[in-house]
Amino acid sequence: MSWFDTMEGYEATVALLDELGRHESNGNYEAYHNNARNKSLKFTEMTIDEVLKWQRNREWRKLGGLSSAVGKYQIIQMTLEDLVEWLMLTGKEKFDETMQDKMALRLLEKRGWKKYKEGKLTQTQMLFNISKEWASWPNPHTGSSYYDKDGINKSSVSVEKALSFIPLAPEKEKSWLSRLLC
Repeated sequence: MSWFDTMEGYEATVALLDELGRHESNGNYEAYHNNARNKSLKFTEMTIDEVLKWQRNREWRKLGGLSSAVGKYQIIQMTLEDLVEWLMLTGKEKFDETMQDKMALRLLEKRGWKKYKEGKLTQTQMLFNISKEWASWPNPHTGSSYYDKDGINKSSVSVEKALSFIPLAPEKEKSWLSRLLC
């Protein structure tokens, strides 16, 4: 049973995160930049500190990566360091599937998902915010990745398709972030 199976009533959030992960890494929790098919390097068996060490030592460069992005949601080193602080982690926790999903939820919240669900952001604003966190998702104003000009990233989903995963009528999901991150 997946951690997401316990999220009854949060189907829109789960569908969005699954789609984000699919475009970032083909849904592979073991992925690293330029290798979404990775099965040999087991990030899910590493602690967060071990993943950060791998990122800081630029081990990804030795494997042909152009970025420190790892896991299903392609979390870069600076973001992972921030997440450790935001989620009050020790670094000794495993960077397993559940942790990666919780981190993605925190990043989604950082980009305004809760505000969107409360009707305080438009669908287009929400997509724009998401595009700032996940490079595979398009800036709705250009159709390209928010980071398109960096020479590394590009959008892999159309604006229309991305918008289809952001519900038109925001649902009120009762304090979903606090429930899921505890």
